[in-house]
Amino acid sequence: MVMGAFEHAKRLKDQNIIFFEGFTYHVLGDMFYEWEDYGSALRFYELAEPYTKQPLELSLSKSAIFYAFGELEKAERVLRSQLCGCEKEDPAVHYNLGLVYFKKGELEKAEYHFYKAYLLSPEEALFREGVLSFLWETGKYEDAEVLLEETESLRGVLTSREKMLKGKIKFIKGEKEEAFRILKEFLDSRERDGETSLILAYLLKNLKNQKEPSEALLLEAKRKLSAEQFEKVVKKLKLEGL
Repeated sequence: MVMGAFEHAKRLKDQNIIFFEGFTYHVLGDMFYEWEDYGSALRFYELAEPYTKQPLELSLSKSAIFYAFGELEKAERVLRSQLCGCEKEDPAVHYNLGLVYFKKGELEKAEYHFYKAYLLSPEEALFREGVLSFLWETGKYEDAEVLLEETESLRGVLTSREKMLKGKIKFIKGEKEEAFRILKEFLDSRERDGETSLILAYLLKNLKNQKEPSEALLLEAKRKLSAEQFEKVVKKLKLEGL
């Protein structure tokens, strides 16, 4: 309680708090959330509901916990409570709803909310990457490529995740040399994800005839991806025999 009150005072430094105030429950919930004690965080968030001075942030945190627990209906209900049908809706709410609906397999709803988050805040990389990841996972490669081209044209640069996705799309379209040209900069990067490691392993073996680095990247991909994910990617990218 003392730690929560101290953090509370830091957040609301322009207010003179001389007694325990209900918003401290929200602060305590955030602290337990940071410590990854989600059960305790949720308990304090529930206590904070009538008192919070940050209802949007509370809803986002609660929904994230429900999502982590697999309670998707509760996550959806909490997030939808923050929708008002107005122009000032928070893009994070739509982004998180996109994640919930994607997890539920409701792809049309997921696509709508990912795009809504992006349109509300196109300059935010997280929301662009949310749309792009959805398009990649659902096989809408041409749509993803168009969005990447628009982003690169407007911003002059792509984020690392966007650049990796561009390389993956070139690979799946059969443009192996171009895929390698784009992805080779990630050979020395810690940002490389499992899919990129797997594609680079394939390209080094079959395009550049470099077997040892290919084997190292293949082992890395197996560490980064679960067995199920590994088989899924191999099948999706037609990498059998790697």
